[in-house]
Amino acid sequence: MTAAMPAARFDPRNPPNLEQIQKALAEAPGDVDLLRRRAALWLDRGDLRSATVDLREAMRKAGKNADAALLSVAARASLLSGHFKEAEQLCMRGLSLAPGNDELYALLGGTMQRQKRLDRALPAYEAAVNLNPFRQPYRIALAQAFEATGDRERAERVYRQALLTDGKWGDVALNLANLLQSTERYAEAEQLYRRSMQILGVKGHLLSNLGALLRKMGRYREAAEVYRQGICLGPGDGGIYYNFANLQRAEDRLDEAVETYRRAVACRPDSAEIHWNLSLGLLAAGRLKEGFDEYEWRWKYDNFPSKRRDFPQPLWTGEPFEGRTLLLHTEQGVGDVLQFLRFLPMIVERKGKTGRIILECHEALMSLLEGFPGIDQMIERFAEPPPADLQLPLLSAPRALGVDTMEQLPATVPYLPIPDGPDVAVPEADPEHLNVGFVFGGNPQFPNDRSRSTRLESWMPLFEIEGVRYFSLQKGDREPEVANAPDSVVRLNERLTSFRDTAVALGKLDLVITTCTSVAHLAGALGRPFWVVLSRNADWRWLVGRDDSPWYPSARLFRQTALDDWDGVFERVGAALREEVAARRAGQRENA
Repeated sequence: MTAAMPAARFDPRNPPNLEQIQKALAEAPGDVDLLRRRAALWLDRGDLRSATVDLREAMRKAGKNADAALLSVAARASLLSGHFKEAEQLCMRGLSLAPGNDELYALLGGTMQRQKRLDRALPAYEAAVNLNPFRQPYRIALAQAFEATGDRERAERVYRQALLTDGKWGDVALNLANLLQSTERYAEAEQLYRRSMQILGVKGHLLSNLGALLRKMGRYREAAEVYRQGICLGPGDGGIYYNFANLQRAEDRLDEAVETYRRAVACRPDSAEIHWNLSLGLLAAGRLKEGFDEYEWRWKYDNFPSKRRDFPQPLWTGEPFEGRTLLLHTEQGVGDVLQFLRFLPMIVERKGKTGRIILECHEALMSLLEGFPGIDQMIERFAEPPPADLQLPLLSAPRALGVDTMEQLPATVPYLPIPDGPDVAVPEADPEHLNVGFVFGGNPQFPNDRSRSTRLESWMPLFEIEGVRYFSLQKGDREPEVANAPDSVVRLNERLTSFRDTAVALGKLDLVITTCTSVAHLAGALGRPFWVVLSRNADWRWLVGRDDSPWYPSARLFRQTALDDWDGVFERVGAALREEVAARRAGQRENA
């Protein structure tokens, strides 16, 4: 039942403002339609609390007679407040009354997407677009849902269709530019960002996105100018500080980057993405305590490659655990496991005589880690674990153990023993030559693989150096590319079936040259000499501005001095190899 007094009638061509509705409600207090209208205006102003009060009264008065218009506003409020199931039910109820209501379909799509039910979000958004093809927010929502499923091609098609149906198209151009940036079509993305600013005006978030694009294009000076302009326009915008910090980190200005990340955190204290990148900046600077404290935010970051495990046991915090069992579980890639195994001896010390350690690890590492000192039981990753009292993700070990500085880092090598097993024959290893194994690429599914991995063509000048014999250690998706290497390259990769095999083979070579891959960490853990060719913005664990590694005393690092300049890297690697060959021959003459 509505109020006794009728609601004021408004011209549909001129929607009433808040003052007009307030006046009408004074004449007809409790009128459902007026409450709905005022609630919608409250939502437009971002006042969810006032809208909820009005909607609660309107829904109570309307009861089972609530119409689609009221249900639509109620669903919108529920969606904004995070009550997704409630919003879904309101949308379905409204659609049963008004099956052609485009707004309800759009809201239903939003509720489904928030619940990560994209299979239901997509048809809802499509229905909204079909019912009202000129509402650009619907097309943007549909395209973003396609992006969330990984279908960038269809997302792009929807954006481009939207451009054809809107003479302004500022928001559409912005979203399409973001998509093009993510697919590395930088030139068109830049045009669209600049076109968006012509339409929407120069705004902080547009400058932030443009700056990120310019950084990826290597136009650092322009990017910095864009960010400074954006900060002037929006000094409280954490996104601009975040992107500016990413630029400073890319330029190896780590102290400035950390300070700018902290400003971004002050603006967005609950942003896991910002905290996560702050941790990478701190770790790259060697500030381990602060870095690993911030690194714990990885579990709240949606784009972190590993998901948090729901183990019931409490997190181990470094205390002695005599008489109890610790489940030490791995995360991320094989290289991360090999790097952080160095902390196992410190953990073993704290289990005493009666504590136990269960190590969960990748199947590919099982044969290599068999019999690792101090491990009482080993299980394959994601297998049902046996009973345990405590649990710890492996990369949280430094924090639990109180490793706060680089000086406290256990860098004694080798720390990885090779278990007994079959030999790997390498008869081609010739004492008259420098025997060099190589890996030219990592897992192409790794988010930053395009930057860290090389192409085999870049290695070709090395294969011509006299006195060096090369052995391919390349495994994984790029292994077929080894067929393009010269015939003189020994296809040792064909004999390797496990990481243990690779470890045995490394012991028969003089040197390994690799990109930032698991083989680098394997060689480092074994104490074998190895060189790493690194991109301009290398992973945090290689620190910045140095050609050695506190993590691995046997490492030598060759870094890009300019973005994508692999030619310069391999020129220096070639010169170093020639020096190695000359030194080897001089030593052989002395011993003759």
